[in-house]
Amino acid sequence: MFGGFAASSLQRHAFGVTRLLLTLGLVLAVVVAVLIVAAIFAGVILLVRFFLRRADAATGGSSGSGHQG
Repeated sequence: MFGGFAASSLQRHAFGVTRLLLTLGLVLAVVVAVLIVAAIFAGVILLVRFFLRRADAATGGSSGSGHQG
């Protein structure tokens, strides 16, 4: 009788731990996805600024186009 109760409690505890791990994994996956998207976004912005600066330099320096920060 007592053994059955202990097994049931252990099973419930294992289910809780599994649910906690799944939740943590989901949160971690969302955080990693947001970081990847942010890194890609920052890389695209840096590339665009780099190419705009190169194009600006190729057309004769700072022509006052207003692309500041």
